[in-house]
Amino acid sequence: MVQYADIKHIDCKKLTVAAESWTAAAKRYSALQRTYETSVQTPLKRSGWKGQPASSAAISMAATNRDLSAAESEARAVGKILEEGSRKLSALLKALEGKESAIRKDGLHVAADGTVWGTLATDKDGDTRVAKSGDREQQIASLNARVRKWQREINDIVLRVANVDASLKAALDKATGVTDKEGNPRFNGNASSDLERAKIKRGEELITKLNSGESLTSGERDELRAITNDAARDRGLSKRFMTAIGPNSFLRLSGWLQYMKATEKGNIRADYSDIAKNMAGVLASATKDEKDAKEWAAKFKEVGTRAYSWNENGRAASPSLANGDGYRYSLKGYQALMTIMKEGRGYSKEFLHAITDGIREVEEKERTAWKTHLGTYPRGSIVDPLDAALGIMAKQPEAATGYLTPGLLKHMDGREWKVLEGSGVMGGPYEKELSDTRDGFGKFLEAAATGRPPGVDPPDGRPDHSAGERKAVGVIMDHFKNPGKAGIHPELRQPISRILADYSENVYETVGKWKLTLKENDVLGVNVNDLNSIIYAVSEDPNAHRVLFNSQAAEIARQLDENLDRRHFAPTGTFDSRAADYAKEAGTVLGVIDKARAEAIGAEFEKALSSKDQKKLTAYHTVGAAITIIPGIGDAMQRALDSALYGYTEGLKEEERLASNEKLRTLHTHGLKVVQELIEAKANEYKGIPEETGSELQRSLSSGRDGYAIGGKIAGMTSQG
Repeated sequence: MVQYADIKHIDCKKLTVAAESWTAAAKRYSALQRTYETSVQTPLKRSGWKGQPASSAAISMAATNRDLSAAESEARAVGKILEEGSRKLSALLKALEGKESAIRKDGLHVAADGTVWGTLATDKDGDTRVAKSGDREQQIASLNARVRKWQREINDIVLRVANVDASLKAALDKATGVTDKEGNPRFNGNASSDLERAKIKRGEELITKLNSGESLTSGERDELRAITNDAARDRGLSKRFMTAIGPNSFLRLSGWLQYMKATEKGNIRADYSDIAKNMAGVLASATKDEKDAKEWAAKFKEVGTRAYSWNENGRAASPSLANGDGYRYSLKGYQALMTIMKEGRGYSKEFLHAITDGIREVEEKERTAWKTHLGTYPRGSIVDPLDAALGIMAKQPEAATGYLTPGLLKHMDGREWKVLEGSGVMGGPYEKELSDTRDGFGKFLEAAATGRPPGVDPPDGRPDHSAGERKAVGVIMDHFKNPGKAGIHPELRQPISRILADYSENVYETVGKWKLTLKENDVLGVNVNDLNSIIYAVSEDPNAHRVLFNSQAAEIARQLDENLDRRHFAPTGTFDSRAADYAKEAGTVLGVIDKARAEAIGAEFEKALSSKDQKKLTAYHTVGAAITIIPGIGDAMQRALDSALYGYTEGLKEEERLASNEKLRTLHTHGLKVVQELIEAKANEYKGIPEETGSELQRSLSSGRDGYAIGGKIAGMTSQG
């Protein structure tokens, strides 16, 4: 594998000189061929010499002429290959010099092995200490971010140089590696200087070897990694490469790569992992255009349920419509496709939608299409292709938003999720869901409604949703409202809670104002009773509940800070204050959320917590949901919010201590303290605010308590239907 240090010793002038020498040799061969024709072959033909000796001489001279022509072809091809290689490497070396110069201007350095490094800025006395530890941490984080950025760019150029190196090797081998029937080397009369053609041909050979069950050597893995990486970067090359491979070889390769990743170790496993990621990139690049996306989706649809099987010793089977009997491992077409697609990103939405449609069509015809026996697939393979397809789509939120419909959610409700089958203790068959069942579905829902991949915060701290995303959240809320005793599946509770957190203002408006009647512009599309049923369902998961609680605490801080000022806390009667109204809304919201979790906790402990539930509760106390700085609110309210949520976290520890008690229904009243602390913090921003009984502050605190009690009581009734 080419390293940074190797690149520093590349002398492109030598390549240029070599290219010129080979081109000159081609011209000499051409001249020699013409001389041979005019001075030897033509005179012989005109001499009138006949008989067996003359025929033998003619055949020999024709062969010599062909060799001279082939020598010219080979020399000319080699010259062009070296010339192209020199051009590409020169451009990359120039780009590397430019990066190194930019790195130095940024105050960083590049070591001899290509490692980017730097130190903290020093003062005039050379002291790197700073007054506040927080400032130092920020400086370190900034330095590390800059180092990572430049390191990625240096590594990318090194990788591209390695790709060119592999391309040159493949092209030179194809141009010169010709033998006769006896294995003797000969000149190549069909030598090509087309680097892409050579790369594709060599890639085909290596993939064929891999698909036949033979492991690649270290050098061959380097070759295939470079060829596939290069193809993934170039749309034209990726299309030619995919066409040359075809869908069957591509899917066989997917299963084989996963097998190697599951069974090999160390660098060998890493090499095959890189090749798998590159092949996913090749597919993404080749299907960018809508026409290509539909064409390849149709090709994969033809083999979507075909079994691609191979024995434990690695020998691959030919594609078969049979179920893979006699083979150790087997993946169906769509399972193999998702196995390799999960390694990449950047697929066009047309391709993702078409592939997912194809998988759904299979399920509509055969509910148990993906039923797979335990142990018949390599570790890490995709068994449930639909869940995987939705998870891949979640990486590209625009595609997810455009694909979410009520029809899809209905299909997900009715489909067969138990895709694993095996033999029970008594020998009888059993079926079960995957351990990560609905993981892709949950991520898909979150991406479709928020417009961001799961786990990615909005860039400015406050989401700005598109019309499509607002429509998506309405579809989701309408589908999951009133879930009944079955509730919402555990794997979907946290994604839905994060969706509600993203629409915190809408949740506040609906619950805080207790909206029983919908208006045309209501984004969530459900009334307060329906929304409360969703809140209760997701609150069965402790971390999902905490996401809800924290997001609404932050929303309340924002509402109080944006809408209340000194006038609202002035002596009663001097101003039409709305402080009590906002306090009541805030209390109502957190009353509902606290009541939801109290109900869930009570139900858990009445059933006696299992060890799994205990771990879940512990995670609730330690993980939680971070609340970042809320833009638009003052420092005082931000500090109050931080303090209130800290107190909330401390209160949760008491729940764990009392885990064996039935006191938790009454204990879980953290929200009331949060509301009161935020109201007091807002009032305390203004000096001279009366605190005696009857003041607006006291009226607001009382109103917050009333709202909290009412929210908990009414929500407890309405959430049950």
